[in-house]
Amino acid sequence: LKLFLKQMKNMLPNDIRQRDCQLDNLISAINRYVASSPLVQPHEKGDGRYLAGKRIGMTGATGVIGTALIEHMLENSGVEQIYALVRPSSNQRVRWDDIRRQFPNKVNVVEGDLMNMTALKNLVDRSEIIFHIALASRSAFAMQDVDDQMRGRHIIISNVLPGAILVTLANKQGKPLVFASSYGIFFHIMEPLYGRKLKEEDVLISEELRNQIEMFSYFVKNLAERDLPQRSAYEGILRRVLNYLREHKLFGNLSNHELYAIQKLVNEYIFKEYPHMISLRIGNIYGPGDAAD
Repeated sequence: LKLFLKQMKNMLPNDIRQRDCQLDNLISAINRYVASSPLVQPHEKGDGRYLAGKRIGMTGATGVIGTALIEHMLENSGVEQIYALVRPSSNQRVRWDDIRRQFPNKVNVVEGDLMNMTALKNLVDRSEIIFHIALASRSAFAMQDVDDQMRGRHIIISNVLPGAILVTLANKQGKPLVFASSYGIFFHIMEPLYGRKLKEEDVLISEELRNQIEMFSYFVKNLAERDLPQRSAYEGILRRVLNYLREHKLFGNLSNHELYAIQKLVNEYIFKEYPHMISLRIGNIYGPGDAAD
């Protein structure tokens, strides 16, 4: 955009004087520049050229969305390499191994999970663009003798901390990150919406819950920037966050749907504080690899 404006500044005065400031001639001058500039060439929607030659990092690569996205990238976008965070115990390894055999020189595995900070750093270091798609359905803590309220808080932490780590590491290196949020935030925690239209910025939750989300997002963001990048393991950090939730009585007595939506929203609140970070609210999906009945 800066180059475009600079070129227009140099070009337009002459065109205006020569053509008597006629509006149609001014528009023609702009169109000529756009048509000749390689930086503003239009391209077909979804042709993937932005990803051509790029190194892509991805969490959740063995899931339904991740696998479909990787297959599409490899077949259509001309990516240079894909680095995927894969748990050694993943039950989707069979389908994932098929993709690796089909594209042996393009797909690379970064062994680890969302709780492995060394693996997350390795993923960001080796990539130019990161897609954070993974969702932790289990707690990072031992779950013995834990009531439902604390179990829900565990799940929130297990999803929010990895997102905060990834966005902090990506931001330090100036790399864009795409977060797979969910349209479920509109349905699971907002007040009744019958008879009105939704806007993207609408998240009609109670003021109390909004304050809790903003408070927790701020705490985790500062914690990630200050402490997490310097640690290879963060069991102690996990405990600190859990104690924070307990001390401030955040996110108690919520349903599974509400907990799912909250962890997505907390990640969105953290991500929007940084440049080059995008949150996509994905709708219901189905297709190959879906384990649903």
